[in-house]
Amino acid sequence: MIRRELESARFEGRTAGELAASAPGASAAEIAEFLVRDGTAIRVGKDRYYTRVHLEEAVGKVLAEVQARGKATPSELRSALGLTRKYLIPILEWMDAQGLTVRDGDARRATQP
Repeated sequence: MIRRELESARFEGRTAGELAASAPGASAAEIAEFLVRDGTAIRVGKDRYYTRVHLEEAVGKVLAEVQARGKATPSELRSALGLTRKYLIPILEWMDAQGLTVRDGDARRATQP
């Protein structure tokens, strides 16, 4: 149930609280952390979870857009992913922390050409 909820969330991911609401009676945070340890999910920030497949797809789209433009602002990237800032910014911050992008003023640029 939790895995299906994460799959349906796509690029928005789900928080532990949102997962708990979709799977009453289960310890959603524990299950989500198990999926992280298992390698099928990735935690972004304190408690937003994504399937590995969807987060990697989002990262690929962001990097493609950034590389095509040289650098891209969140508003430019929003349209590429179809996300609001609420969902986009945590992904961008995670990408910065992973060394995939670096913040350059208001924009992001790729760390690898």
